[in-house]
Amino acid sequence: MEDRAAAEVLEPRVIGAIQRSGGVLLAVPLNPALSSDAQKALDLFATENPEVIDFTTTRRIALPTPGVSVDGRLGACNCCEDDITERQKLGRERIEADTALVAQQAAKTKQEGRRLRLRLDSEPPDLSDPTAATSIPPVHVIVSNDETDTPTP
Repeated sequence: MEDRAAAEVLEPRVIGAIQRSGGVLLAVPLNPALSSDAQKALDLFATENPEVIDFTTTRRIALPTPGVSVDGRLGACNCCEDDITERQKLGRERIEADTALVAQQAAKTKQEGRRLRLRLDSEPPDLSDPTAATSIPPVHVIVSNDETDTPTP
């Protein structure tokens, strides 16, 4: 092969690894579509190599592959479904409560805006502080079961 960078003929993924005393040997796929030299090397070492062609021993191995890892939430295992369903229900209720609270705050803000507009549009405009305390006398309430009790102010 020509002096080319390995990146030009090798795919950028590891398909196997072997631990040796000198370190770890990694197996990476050769992509013959990237270079005619890669195809020649593949033919020389694999597809036309009599030792490889006559090799009849089989061994089951697992190769890492790029893929999707799926973690089931409501699947065949039902050991956690009640907890998950309850959490989802509480989450929906919290969102509904937050939405109702925001709607109430918006309605209150609109009402306060209407009150302010009415005060400012009156002749003459009412510029007093609407939150200032007025002189309303306090109300005292006494609850008694006995008719002889006299109320105290």
